[in-house]
Amino acid sequence: MITTKLKQVLTQPFNRLSLFKLHETIEAKRDKYGSIRIEEKYWPVRRTIVYVFNPADIEKILRAQGKCPFRPSNEFLVKYRSSRPDRYPTIGFGNLQGKDWFTQRQAIAPILLSTGVLNSYLPHLNVITSDFVNYLKFQQSQQGSVNDLLTCTDQFSLESIAMICLNTRLGCLSTIEPSEDGKRLIGAVKNLFKAFQILYHGIQWWKFWPTPSYQQFVTAEDTIYDVAGKYVDAAFDELNKNSDPSLTSGDNDCLLKTLLSTKGLDKATVKTTAIDFMVGGVNTVSTSLCFLLHHLSVNGEIQEKLYQELTKVIGSSNVDINETHLSQLTYLKACLKESFRLTTVIPNLVRILPEPITLSGQTIPPGVPIMLSFGVICKHPDYFDEPETFRPERWLGYSRRSIHPFSLLPFGLGNRMCAGRRISEIELYMATAKLILQYKLFSETPKVLLKQDFIIVPENRIKIRLESR
Repeated sequence: MITTKLKQVLTQPFNRLSLFKLHETIEAKRDKYGSIRIEEKYWPVRRTIVYVFNPADIEKILRAQGKCPFRPSNEFLVKYRSSRPDRYPTIGFGNLQGKDWFTQRQAIAPILLSTGVLNSYLPHLNVITSDFVNYLKFQQSQQGSVNDLLTCTDQFSLESIAMICLNTRLGCLSTIEPSEDGKRLIGAVKNLFKAFQILYHGIQWWKFWPTPSYQQFVTAEDTIYDVAGKYVDAAFDELNKNSDPSLTSGDNDCLLKTLLSTKGLDKATVKTTAIDFMVGGVNTVSTSLCFLLHHLSVNGEIQEKLYQELTKVIGSSNVDINETHLSQLTYLKACLKESFRLTTVIPNLVRILPEPITLSGQTIPPGVPIMLSFGVICKHPDYFDEPETFRPERWLGYSRRSIHPFSLLPFGLGNRMCAGRRISEIELYMATAKLILQYKLFSETPKVLLKQDFIIVPENRIKIRLESR
Protein backbone atom coordinates (compact mmCIF):
# COMPACT_ATOMS: atom_id res chain seq x y z
CA MET A 1 0.00 0.00 0.00
CA ILE A 2 1.36 3.43 -1.00
CA THR A 3 1.12 6.03 1.74
CA THR A 4 -0.12 9.55 0.98
CA LYS A 5 3.36 11.00 1.58
CA LEU A 6 5.02 8.48 -0.74
CA LYS A 7 2.36 9.06 -3.40
CA GLN A 8 3.05 12.81 -3.29
CA VAL A 9 6.78 12.23 -3.75
CA LEU A 10 6.22 9.88 -6.66
CA THR A 11 3.70 12.08 -8.48
CA GLN A 12 5.17 15.57 -8.05
CA PRO A 13 6.99 16.32 -11.35
CA PHE A 14 9.20 19.03 -9.85
CA ASN A 15 11.11 16.46 -7.78
CA ARG A 16 12.75 15.11 -10.92
CA LEU A 17 12.95 18.41 -12.77
CA SER A 18 14.42 20.21 -9.78
CA LEU A 19 17.43 17.89 -9.92
CA PHE A 20 18.56 19.87 -12.97
CA LYS A 21 18.25 23.12 -10.99
CA LEU A 22 20.01 21.78 -7.92
CA HIS A 23 22.46 24.69 -7.98
CA GLU A 24 19.55 27.10 -7.43
CA THR A 25 18.24 25.00 -4.56
CA ILE A 26 21.62 25.12 -2.85
CA GLU A 27 21.84 28.90 -3.38
CA ALA A 28 18.46 29.20 -1.62
CA LYS A 29 19.82 27.26 1.36
CA ARG A 30 22.58 29.86 1.81
CA ASP A 31 20.06 32.70 1.69
CA LYS A 32 17.82 30.99 4.24
CA TYR A 33 20.25 29.36 6.68
CA GLY A 34 23.54 31.28 6.45
CA SER A 35 27.08 29.95 6.21
CA ILE A 36 26.30 26.31 7.14
CA ARG A 37 23.32 24.01 6.78
CA ILE A 38 23.06 20.53 8.33
CA GLU A 39 20.25 18.45 6.84
CA GLU A 40 18.85 15.15 8.01
CA LYS A 41 17.16 13.17 5.25
CA TYR A 42 14.91 10.34 6.38
CA TRP A 43 13.60 8.86 3.16
CA PRO A 44 14.30 6.36 1.65
CA VAL A 45 17.19 5.97 4.15
CA ARG A 46 18.37 8.20 6.95
CA ARG A 47 21.46 10.25 6.13
CA THR A 48 23.06 13.55 7.07
CA ILE A 49 24.46 16.10 4.59
CA VAL A 50 26.31 19.29 5.52
CA TYR A 51 26.35 22.29 3.15
CA VAL A 52 29.20 24.74 3.72
CA PHE A 53 29.07 28.31 2.32
CA ASN A 54 32.03 29.89 4.08
CA PRO A 55 35.52 29.90 2.50
CA ALA A 56 37.15 29.86 5.94
CA ASP A 57 35.34 26.60 6.70
CA ILE A 58 36.31 25.21 3.30
CA GLU A 59 39.94 25.95 4.09
CA LYS A 60 39.64 24.00 7.35
CA ILE A 61 38.05 21.05 5.55
CA LEU A 62 40.64 20.84 2.79
CA ARG A 63 43.51 21.19 5.24
CA ALA A 64 42.04 18.31 7.28
CA GLN A 65 41.44 15.91 4.37
CA GLY A 66 44.78 14.14 4.75
CA LYS A 67 46.99 12.26 2.29
CA CYS A 68 44.11 10.22 0.86
CA PRO A 69 41.08 12.54 0.65
CA PHE A 70 37.78 10.68 0.61
CA ARG A 71 34.99 11.74 -1.70
CA PRO A 72 31.89 9.63 -2.31
CA SER A 73 32.23 7.30 -5.28
CA ASN A 74 29.67 7.12 -8.06
CA GLU A 75 28.13 3.92 -6.71
CA PHE A 76 26.21 3.15 -9.89
CA LEU A 77 29.43 3.36 -11.91
CA VAL A 78 31.23 1.12 -9.43
CA LYS A 79 28.36 -1.35 -9.61
CA TYR A 80 28.36 -1.47 -13.40
CA ARG A 81 32.13 -1.62 -13.91
CA SER A 82 32.47 -4.30 -11.25
CA SER A 83 29.98 -6.37 -13.27
CA ARG A 84 32.15 -6.04 -16.42
CA PRO A 85 35.65 -7.24 -15.47
CA ASP A 86 36.14 -8.18 -19.13
CA ARG A 87 36.25 -4.45 -19.91
CA TYR A 88 37.20 -2.72 -16.68
CA PRO A 89 40.08 -4.07 -14.58
CA THR A 90 39.53 -1.06 -12.31
CA ILE A 91 36.55 1.07 -11.38
CA GLY A 92 38.50 4.12 -12.57
CA PHE A 93 41.01 6.47 -10.99
CA GLY A 94 38.35 8.97 -9.88
CA ASN A 95 36.34 6.35 -7.95
CA LEU A 96 39.16 4.63 -6.11
CA GLN A 97 39.71 5.38 -2.43
CA GLY A 98 42.47 5.08 0.13
CA LYS A 99 45.69 3.27 -0.71
CA ASP A 100 44.40 2.03 -4.09
CA TRP A 101 43.70 5.61 -5.16
CA PHE A 102 46.99 6.94 -3.77
CA THR A 103 49.04 4.29 -5.58
CA GLN A 104 47.50 5.21 -8.92
CA ARG A 105 47.80 8.90 -8.18
CA GLN A 106 51.52 8.56 -7.55
CA ALA A 107 51.85 6.95 -10.97
CA ILE A 108 49.54 9.23 -13.00
CA ALA A 109 49.58 12.74 -11.49
CA PRO A 110 53.28 13.53 -12.15
CA ILE A 111 52.68 12.76 -15.83
CA LEU A 112 49.61 14.97 -16.16
CA LEU A 113 51.04 17.84 -14.13
CA SER A 114 54.57 17.77 -15.55
CA THR A 115 55.58 20.99 -17.30
CA GLY A 116 57.82 19.07 -19.69
CA VAL A 117 55.06 16.71 -20.77
CA LEU A 118 52.61 19.58 -21.23
CA ASN A 119 55.03 21.55 -23.37
CA SER A 120 55.32 18.61 -25.74
CA TYR A 121 51.62 19.06 -26.57
CA LEU A 122 51.90 22.73 -27.54
CA PRO A 123 52.78 22.23 -31.24
CA HIS A 124 49.76 19.95 -31.68
CA LEU A 125 47.45 22.31 -29.79
CA ASN A 126 48.57 25.24 -31.95
CA VAL A 127 47.37 23.35 -35.01
CA ILE A 128 44.10 22.30 -33.38
CA THR A 129 43.28 25.79 -32.05
CA SER A 130 43.90 27.26 -35.51
CA ASP A 131 41.59 24.59 -36.93
CA PHE A 132 39.00 25.56 -34.31
CA VAL A 133 39.08 29.20 -35.40
CA ASN A 134 38.62 28.11 -39.03
CA TYR A 135 35.82 25.76 -37.96
CA LEU A 136 33.96 28.64 -36.29
CA LYS A 137 34.34 30.66 -39.48
CA PHE A 138 32.84 27.73 -41.42
CA GLN A 139 29.93 27.55 -38.96
CA GLN A 140 29.01 31.21 -39.46
CA SER A 141 25.73 32.19 -41.08
CA GLN A 142 25.64 34.85 -43.79
CA GLN A 143 25.26 37.39 -40.99
CA GLY A 144 28.43 36.15 -39.34
CA SER A 145 26.64 34.37 -36.48
CA VAL A 146 27.62 31.08 -34.85
CA ASN A 147 24.22 29.81 -33.75
CA ASP A 148 25.31 27.17 -31.26
CA LEU A 149 28.67 27.93 -29.70
CA LEU A 150 28.65 24.96 -27.31
CA THR A 151 28.38 22.47 -30.17
CA CYS A 152 31.50 24.03 -31.68
CA THR A 153 33.48 24.02 -28.43
CA ASP A 154 32.47 20.36 -27.98
CA GLN A 155 34.23 19.54 -31.23
CA PHE A 156 37.33 21.46 -30.17
CA SER A 157 37.60 19.87 -26.74
CA LEU A 158 37.22 16.32 -28.05
CA GLU A 159 39.73 16.90 -30.86
CA SER A 160 42.22 18.35 -28.36
CA ILE A 161 41.86 15.63 -25.77
CA ALA A 162 42.18 12.89 -28.41
CA MET A 163 45.49 14.38 -29.55
CA ILE A 164 46.76 14.73 -25.99
CA CYS A 165 45.72 11.23 -24.95
CA LEU A 166 46.27 9.27 -28.14
CA ASN A 167 48.30 11.40 -30.57
CA THR A 168 45.26 11.03 -32.85
CA ARG A 169 43.13 13.43 -34.88
CA LEU A 170 39.46 12.42 -34.91
CA GLY A 171 38.41 14.93 -37.56
CA CYS A 172 35.91 16.72 -35.31
CA LEU A 173 36.95 20.11 -36.75
CA SER A 174 36.81 19.02 -40.37
CA THR A 175 34.78 21.33 -42.61
CA ILE A 176 34.56 18.65 -45.30
CA GLU A 177 33.67 15.39 -43.59
CA PRO A 178 32.74 15.75 -39.91
CA SER A 179 33.65 12.84 -37.67
CA GLU A 180 30.74 10.48 -37.05
CA ASP A 181 32.66 8.86 -34.20
CA GLY A 182 33.17 12.31 -32.72
CA LYS A 183 29.43 12.99 -32.82
CA ARG A 184 28.67 9.63 -31.21
CA LEU A 185 31.25 10.17 -28.50
CA ILE A 186 30.10 13.71 -27.64
CA GLY A 187 26.45 12.61 -27.59
CA ALA A 188 27.29 9.68 -25.32
CA VAL A 189 29.27 11.88 -22.91
CA LYS A 190 26.36 14.33 -22.62
CA ASN A 191 23.89 11.49 -22.02
CA LEU A 192 26.28 10.04 -19.45
CA PHE A 193 26.39 13.30 -17.48
CA LYS A 194 22.59 13.71 -17.61
CA ALA A 195 22.20 10.21 -16.22
CA PHE A 196 24.84 10.96 -13.58
CA GLN A 197 22.80 13.92 -12.36
CA ILE A 198 19.72 11.77 -11.69
CA LEU A 199 21.53 8.68 -10.41
CA TYR A 200 23.87 10.60 -8.07
CA HIS A 201 21.49 13.23 -6.70
CA GLY A 202 18.10 11.54 -7.07
CA ILE A 203 16.44 8.71 -5.18
CA GLN A 204 18.50 5.58 -5.74
CA TRP A 205 15.86 3.34 -7.28
CA TRP A 206 18.60 1.96 -9.57
CA LYS A 207 19.82 -0.15 -6.64
CA PHE A 208 16.61 -2.21 -6.90
CA TRP A 209 15.91 -2.32 -10.64
CA PRO A 210 17.42 -0.87 -13.86
CA THR A 211 15.67 2.48 -14.03
CA PRO A 212 15.53 4.47 -17.31
CA SER A 213 18.35 6.68 -16.04
CA TYR A 214 20.49 3.66 -15.19
CA GLN A 215 19.83 2.20 -18.64
CA GLN A 216 20.78 5.55 -20.19
CA PHE A 217 24.00 5.49 -18.19
CA VAL A 218 24.84 1.92 -19.28
CA THR A 219 24.15 2.71 -22.95
CA ALA A 220 26.33 5.81 -22.78
CA GLU A 221 29.11 3.98 -20.94
CA ASP A 222 29.07 1.18 -23.52
CA THR A 223 29.12 3.62 -26.44
CA ILE A 224 32.04 5.53 -24.95
CA TYR A 225 34.00 2.32 -24.39
CA ASP A 226 33.28 1.05 -27.91
CA VAL A 227 34.10 4.30 -29.73
CA ALA A 228 36.96 5.63 -27.59
CA GLY A 229 38.30 2.13 -26.99
CA LYS A 230 38.66 1.63 -30.74
CA TYR A 231 40.99 4.62 -30.94
CA VAL A 232 42.90 3.58 -27.83
CA ASP A 233 43.48 0.13 -29.33
CA ALA A 234 44.60 1.70 -32.62
CA ALA A 235 46.99 3.95 -30.69
CA PHE A 236 48.37 0.90 -28.86
CA ASP A 237 49.01 -0.81 -32.20
CA GLU A 238 50.65 2.31 -33.65
CA LEU A 239 52.96 2.68 -30.67
CA ASN A 240 53.97 -0.97 -30.82
CA LYS A 241 54.67 -0.63 -34.54
CA ASN A 242 56.64 2.61 -34.52
CA SER A 243 58.42 2.89 -31.21
CA ASP A 244 59.41 1.36 -27.94
CA PRO A 245 56.82 2.50 -25.32
CA SER A 246 59.63 2.82 -22.81
CA LEU A 247 61.00 5.79 -24.78
CA THR A 248 58.95 8.83 -23.86
CA SER A 249 60.69 11.60 -25.76
CA GLY A 250 60.09 12.79 -29.28
CA ASP A 251 57.33 14.10 -31.52
CA ASN A 252 55.06 11.10 -30.95
CA ASP A 253 54.65 11.67 -27.23
CA CYS A 254 51.10 11.37 -25.91
CA LEU A 255 49.49 10.52 -22.61
CA LEU A 256 48.91 6.91 -23.65
CA LYS A 257 52.57 6.36 -24.51
CA THR A 258 53.71 7.92 -21.25
CA LEU A 259 51.27 5.84 -19.21
CA LEU A 260 52.39 2.65 -20.94
CA SER A 261 55.95 3.34 -19.83
CA THR A 262 54.87 3.93 -16.22
CA LYS A 263 55.74 1.23 -13.73
CA GLY A 264 52.73 -0.32 -12.01
CA LEU A 265 50.16 0.33 -14.77
CA ASP A 266 49.13 -2.61 -16.93
CA LYS A 267 47.70 -2.16 -20.43
CA ALA A 268 44.06 -2.69 -19.41
CA THR A 269 44.32 -0.11 -16.62
CA VAL A 270 46.00 2.34 -19.00
CA LYS A 271 43.10 1.88 -21.45
CA THR A 272 40.49 2.63 -18.77
CA THR A 273 42.50 5.64 -17.55
CA ALA A 274 42.85 7.08 -21.06
CA ILE A 275 39.12 6.66 -21.77
CA ASP A 276 38.13 8.24 -18.44
CA PHE A 277 40.50 11.12 -18.99
CA MET A 278 38.98 11.81 -22.40
CA VAL A 279 35.45 11.71 -20.99
CA GLY A 280 36.34 13.94 -18.05
CA GLY A 281 37.95 16.53 -20.30
CA VAL A 282 35.34 16.89 -23.04
CA ASN A 283 32.36 18.42 -21.23
CA THR A 284 34.26 20.49 -18.69
CA VAL A 285 36.67 22.13 -21.15
CA SER A 286 33.98 22.66 -23.77
CA THR A 287 31.54 24.31 -21.37
CA SER A 288 34.24 26.43 -19.72
CA LEU A 289 35.39 27.72 -23.12
CA CYS A 290 31.82 28.41 -24.20
CA PHE A 291 31.14 30.45 -21.05
CA LEU A 292 34.41 32.39 -21.33
CA LEU A 293 33.79 33.35 -24.97
CA HIS A 294 30.25 34.39 -24.08
CA HIS A 295 31.45 36.68 -21.27
CA LEU A 296 33.99 38.28 -23.59
CA SER A 297 31.35 38.75 -26.29
CA VAL A 298 29.12 40.58 -23.80
CA ASN A 299 31.90 42.78 -22.42
CA GLY A 300 33.46 44.60 -25.36
CA GLU A 301 35.84 46.77 -23.31
CA ILE A 302 37.26 43.75 -21.51
CA GLN A 303 37.60 41.92 -24.80
CA GLU A 304 39.50 44.86 -26.26
CA LYS A 305 41.82 45.01 -23.25
CA LEU A 306 42.50 41.30 -23.66
CA TYR A 307 43.19 41.82 -27.37
CA GLN A 308 45.78 44.46 -26.53
CA GLU A 309 47.56 42.06 -24.18
CA LEU A 310 47.48 39.25 -26.75
CA THR A 311 48.82 41.53 -29.48
CA LYS A 312 51.64 42.70 -27.25
CA VAL A 313 52.63 39.23 -26.03
CA ILE A 314 51.90 36.99 -29.03
CA GLY A 315 51.51 39.32 -32.00
CA SER A 316 48.99 37.67 -34.31
CA SER A 317 46.92 34.52 -34.68
CA ASN A 318 49.50 33.14 -37.12
CA VAL A 319 52.14 32.91 -34.40
CA ASP A 320 52.53 29.59 -32.59
CA ILE A 321 51.84 30.09 -28.90
CA ASN A 322 54.61 28.81 -26.67
CA GLU A 323 55.36 28.42 -22.97
CA THR A 324 56.84 31.94 -22.72
CA HIS A 325 53.70 33.49 -24.20
CA LEU A 326 51.47 31.61 -21.78
CA SER A 327 53.51 32.74 -18.77
CA GLN A 328 52.94 36.41 -19.69
CA LEU A 329 49.18 36.37 -20.34
CA THR A 330 48.09 37.64 -16.92
CA TYR A 331 44.88 39.33 -18.12
CA LEU A 332 43.76 36.25 -20.05
CA LYS A 333 44.26 34.19 -16.89
CA ALA A 334 42.23 36.71 -14.91
CA CYS A 335 39.45 36.51 -17.51
CA LEU A 336 39.32 32.74 -17.17
CA LYS A 337 39.22 32.94 -13.36
CA GLU A 338 36.39 35.46 -13.55
CA SER A 339 34.50 33.20 -15.94
CA PHE A 340 34.97 30.31 -13.52
CA ARG A 341 33.64 32.53 -10.74
CA LEU A 342 30.54 33.79 -12.54
CA THR A 343 29.67 30.54 -14.31
CA THR A 344 31.20 27.84 -12.17
CA VAL A 345 31.16 24.62 -14.19
CA ILE A 346 31.82 22.48 -11.10
CA PRO A 347 29.92 24.26 -8.30
CA ASN A 348 30.59 21.81 -5.46
CA LEU A 349 33.12 19.41 -4.03
CA VAL A 350 32.17 16.72 -1.52
CA ARG A 351 34.49 15.45 1.17
CA ILE A 352 34.10 12.94 4.00
CA LEU A 353 36.55 13.48 6.86
CA PRO A 354 37.96 10.78 9.14
CA GLU A 355 37.89 13.01 12.23
CA PRO A 356 35.32 15.42 13.74
CA ILE A 357 35.62 19.05 12.69
CA THR A 358 34.09 22.31 13.91
CA LEU A 359 32.66 24.52 11.17
CA SER A 360 30.97 27.88 11.83
CA GLY A 361 30.61 26.90 15.49
CA GLN A 362 29.05 23.48 14.81
CA THR A 363 30.87 20.17 15.30
CA ILE A 364 30.50 17.73 12.42
CA PRO A 365 31.17 14.06 13.25
CA PRO A 366 33.43 11.93 11.04
CA GLY A 367 31.94 10.06 8.10
CA VAL A 368 29.41 12.75 7.17
CA PRO A 369 29.35 14.03 3.56
CA ILE A 370 30.24 17.74 3.49
CA MET A 371 29.39 19.74 0.37
CA LEU A 372 31.81 22.60 -0.31
CA SER A 373 29.60 25.03 -2.21
CA PHE A 374 31.98 27.22 -4.25
CA GLY A 375 29.25 28.02 -6.76
CA VAL A 376 27.26 29.87 -4.08
CA ILE A 377 30.24 31.63 -2.50
CA CYS A 378 31.46 32.93 -5.87
CA LYS A 379 28.25 34.86 -6.47
CA HIS A 380 27.58 36.08 -2.95
CA PRO A 381 28.10 39.78 -2.02
CA ASP A 382 29.64 38.79 1.33
CA TYR A 383 32.70 37.57 -0.56
CA PHE A 384 32.71 39.45 -3.88
CA ASP A 385 31.86 43.06 -4.69
CA GLU A 386 29.31 43.37 -7.49
CA PRO A 387 29.14 39.58 -7.78
CA GLU A 388 27.02 39.60 -10.95
CA THR A 389 29.54 41.77 -12.84
CA PHE A 390 32.21 40.22 -15.04
CA ARG A 391 35.33 42.01 -13.82
CA PRO A 392 38.67 40.23 -14.37
CA GLU A 393 40.54 43.07 -12.62
CA ARG A 394 39.38 41.72 -9.26
CA TRP A 395 41.96 38.92 -9.69
CA LEU A 396 44.88 41.26 -10.35
CA GLY A 397 47.20 43.29 -8.12
CA TYR A 398 46.00 44.69 -4.84
CA SER A 399 42.33 43.83 -5.52
CA ARG A 400 43.11 40.14 -5.28
CA ARG A 401 44.09 40.48 -1.62
CA SER A 402 40.47 41.00 -0.63
CA ILE A 403 39.46 37.60 -2.05
CA HIS A 404 39.69 34.61 0.26
CA PRO A 405 41.99 32.09 -1.47
CA PHE A 406 39.54 29.25 -0.77
CA SER A 407 36.50 30.97 -2.28
CA LEU A 408 37.13 29.63 -5.80
CA LEU A 409 38.84 26.29 -6.44
CA PRO A 410 37.44 25.03 -9.75
CA PHE A 411 39.93 22.17 -9.89
CA GLY A 412 39.95 21.34 -6.20
CA LEU A 413 43.04 21.43 -4.00
CA GLY A 414 45.61 19.06 -2.57
CA ASN A 415 46.23 15.46 -3.49
CA ARG A 416 42.74 15.06 -4.99
CA MET A 417 43.01 18.14 -7.19
CA CYS A 418 41.95 17.50 -10.79
CA ALA A 419 44.94 15.83 -12.45
CA GLY A 420 44.00 17.36 -15.80
CA ARG A 421 44.09 20.94 -14.55
CA ARG A 422 47.14 22.20 -16.44
CA ILE A 423 46.16 20.55 -19.69
CA SER A 424 42.64 22.01 -19.44
CA GLU A 425 43.93 25.51 -18.71
CA ILE A 426 46.33 25.43 -21.66
CA GLU A 427 43.53 24.34 -24.00
CA LEU A 428 41.36 27.23 -22.78
CA TYR A 429 44.11 29.84 -22.97
CA MET A 430 45.21 28.87 -26.46
CA ALA A 431 41.74 28.60 -28.02
CA THR A 432 40.67 31.96 -26.58
CA ALA A 433 43.89 33.70 -27.58
CA LYS A 434 43.82 32.49 -31.19
CA LEU A 435 40.16 33.46 -31.58
CA ILE A 436 40.40 36.93 -30.04
CA LEU A 437 43.50 37.73 -32.09
CA GLN A 438 41.54 37.08 -35.28
CA TYR A 439 37.95 38.12 -34.46
CA LYS A 440 35.86 40.52 -32.44
CA LEU A 441 33.07 38.68 -30.63
CA PHE A 442 29.55 40.08 -30.24
CA SER A 443 26.86 38.42 -28.13
CA GLU A 444 23.53 37.50 -29.68
CA THR A 445 22.24 35.75 -26.56
CA PRO A 446 20.69 38.32 -24.19
CA LYS A 447 20.69 35.99 -21.17
CA VAL A 448 22.29 32.63 -20.55
CA LEU A 449 20.20 30.24 -18.48
CA LEU A 450 21.92 27.49 -16.51
CA LYS A 451 21.08 23.92 -15.62
CA GLN A 452 22.97 21.16 -13.85
CA ASP A 453 23.84 18.04 -15.85
CA PHE A 454 26.30 16.87 -13.18
CA ILE A 455 28.23 19.99 -14.17
CA ILE A 456 26.75 23.44 -14.85
CA VAL A 457 25.93 23.85 -18.55
CA PRO A 458 23.94 26.37 -20.64
CA GLU A 459 20.24 25.60 -20.75
CA ASN A 460 19.72 27.69 -23.88
CA ARG A 461 21.86 28.07 -26.97
CA ILE A 462 24.70 30.56 -26.79
CA LYS A 463 24.96 32.52 -30.02
CA ILE A 464 27.80 34.88 -30.96
CA ARG A 465 28.72 36.91 -34.03
CA LEU A 466 32.28 37.04 -35.35
CA GLU A 467 33.75 40.09 -37.03
CA SER A 468 37.23 39.92 -38.59
CA ARG A 469 39.77 42.28 -37.08
